[in-house]
Amino acid sequence: MSKKYLGENAAAYLVTLLRAALGSKAEATDPRFTDERTPTAHAAVHGAAGADPIAPADIGALAASAVEDSLTSADPEKVLSARQGKVLAERIAGAGAGDMLKSAYDADDDGVVDNAAALEGHGADYFARAGEAAAYVAAQKGQPGGLAGLDADGKIGSAYLPSYVDDVVEGYLHQGDFYEDEAHAVPIQGERGKIYVDLSTNLSYRYGGSAYVVITSSDMVEVSNSELQSLWDAAR
Repeated sequence: MSKKYLGENAAAYLVTLLRAALGSKAEATDPRFTDERTPTAHAAVHGAAGADPIAPADIGALAASAVEDSLTSADPEKVLSARQGKVLAERIAGAGAGDMLKSAYDADDDGVVDNAAALEGHGADYFARAGEAAAYVAAQKGQPGGLAGLDADGKIGSAYLPSYVDDVVEGYLHQGDFYEDEAHAVPIQGERGKIYVDLSTNLSYRYGGSAYVVITSSDMVEVSNSELQSLWDAAR
């Protein structure tokens, strides 16, 4: 690989570049480095009693005359001072939270809304207290048209369910009657609306009032998954 060197013309060009870069730099003999001057008083000149005072409006500030230091002022053109703003914030915090002002709706401080008519035109008797509402709900439990009670597991008790939901009785059919045991010693009293399953034959019966009527047949066979799939495919 050949080596390069800086020729006369290139050197002259480099000097030109350096001069351009250093043209704005101050020389070591610049008098500004040695002519030290004491700063003149500036703040005093622009103070309120100075020769060239700066008005609040000149720096975007409000004049003292535009600030109100009284909460009772009705002047809409003035702003409230920070001191009175703190007082106002403390008063609002002490008045309670919410959209309803205590001073307007509970002037007698008895905990009851004075002007109940303002609540959609209803009187005070229209609104139930918390204790009254709880007592009302408790009274509706287990009542016709009321609320169904829950058991210890949080489920609706069978007493509140229709008879066809869980009224399936298992037993043993013998000579027209159902019994709890295979020895046919403990009879089961038939009731309408219940289903009775004979555990010896797996047949289901309903009680018609005087006799048990079979509602399933022993020759019924459960449809398998493959048969169900075939029926499904044929219907598509």
